[in-house]
Amino acid sequence: MESKSYDDRLRYLGLWTLEGRRNRHDLIELFKIFKGLSRVRIDDLFILDENTKITRSHCLKLKKSRCTRDITRHFFNRVVNRWNLLDQWTHKCIQE
Repeated sequence: MESKSYDDRLRYLGLWTLEGRRNRHDLIELFKIFKGLSRVRIDDLFILDENTKITRSHCLKLKKSRCTRDITRHFFNRVVNRWNLLDQWTHKCIQE
């Protein structure tokens, strides 16, 4: 395995890349916050977009807010972008 590249080793072992695992973890954590399975409340960190009639994909879109700290900017913007790209069917499952 030492002679193989990173991508070849991941493919051979059936693993996800670090970026893929990070994306998945971020979305799972946001799902837990929406469902109330976390001590963090959705209102403490995110703002729901009120213009749901304008959005094409789903009704649980999050607004991007201005971030002043680096950790907030990198984490929250990354999560909000991916969350807003999910389709309506996924969000129906979350609401139930």
